[in-house]
Amino acid sequence: MIPNGVDIDFFAPSANPPPITIVVYIGRFRPEKRCELLLQAWQQVQSSHPKAHLTLVGGAGLTPRYEQIAANLKIEPAFVPTASAEEVRDYLQRNSIFVLPGVSEGMSNALLEAMSVGLAPVVSNVGGNLTLVSPEVNGLCYDKDSPDELVAPLRRLLDDVSLRERLGSAARQTILHQYSLDSIVDQYLALYKRIINEA
Repeated sequence: MIPNGVDIDFFAPSANPPPITIVVYIGRFRPEKRCELLLQAWQQVQSSHPKAHLTLVGGAGLTPRYEQIAANLKIEPAFVPTASAEEVRDYLQRNSIFVLPGVSEGMSNALLEAMSVGLAPVVSNVGGNLTLVSPEVNGLCYDKDSPDELVAPLRRLLDDVSLRERLGSAARQTILHQYSLDSIVDQYLALYKRIINEA
């Protein structure tokens, strides 16, 4: 298996860390992405961390539904329906924590990009997430079916700057060592050479 790669120069940490702690989700607004669960968890997070901010960048037809859910929960996340690659990079660089609450994931490009920028990831314990994130090493994981379980790692990272920075730095190193475009190209070249030699 050859994984997806990421442009480590384009998706690089900001020279100016964000002045406030912001949590960002980037991905499509689809049921399996569990944005509703994230909003339910954020209601609890916001009660204990009223200065924290949540931004959801994605899109599709469910945006009005999620805006209504947020209004019913009396929370005020920012919704960004669409974003270019440059805008996605800018959103990542302005944030501190990346959250991916999907009920199933392959190898998420959004997660790769967030880790490359140096965000501390909080991900559901499914599929490709666990290929990229080692719990307590370069991110935190939680039970995919529980908003309560998601609250705990978010609060930990909001409270603990040193943990947030350590996990974010380790996430960046994971990408540099294993998922840069140069590394992925080398793996493809090795595969092609093997196929040619076996032909």
